[in-house]
Amino acid sequence: MFTGALTMSRREAAEAAARVGITTSQSVSKKIHMLVVGDQDLSALATGGHKNAKHRKAEQLIAEGHDLKIIGETEFLAFVATT
Repeated sequence: MFTGALTMSRREAAEAAARVGITTSQSVSKKIHMLVVGDQDLSALATGGHKNAKHRKAEQLIAEGHDLKIIGETEFLAFVATT
């Protein structure tokens, strides 16, 4: 699951995820385990930006105890490169 402005297309990101066995989704739900947020969006949050609906929904699911991690694009790219 991807949200925000990425340095690659959603298709490229999904293909990178698939290469390491990660199935992607179009929506945030209890079925996902990772939300990748574009690094630009994470930087904007540090300076008072607003979280989008997918980000807020993921945080809600985490608060409810679901096994879900929110990571930035850089962390995602490092993960797929080493997996």
